[in-house]
Amino acid sequence: VVSARVNESIPGSGGGSQSSKDSKVVGLNGSNFQEKVLNNPEVSMVAFIAPWCGHCKALLPEWETASTRLEGKGAFLGTVDATTEQSLAQEYG
Repeated sequence: VVSARVNESIPGSGGGSQSSKDSKVVGLNGSNFQEKVLNNPEVSMVAFIAPWCGHCKALLPEWETASTRLEGKGAFLGTVDATTEQSLAQEYG
C-alpha cells in the first residue's frame, strides 16, 4: 500500500537513506513520522511494507532509484516497516 501526501509549499529536505548507499529513501517510524512527513512541506510518498512480502521486496529497488531522482526536487520517498510500526500502518497505511 502506498500513501501520498501533498503540501502547498515545497522547500526543505526529506533527507536520510535506508539501504543502498545511493538511496535517498527515508526510513520512517513512530519517532520521526510526524517531523518527516506530517510537518514537512515537501511532497512525500510513503510505502508501508512488510520485510517478508514479495511485492514489497520488488518495490524497494525501484523506490530507491526513484528516490535519487527526486532528490532536490521538493519530494521524497519513505518506507515504514508495517510489521514493527503497526500503529502507524493502521492510522496511515
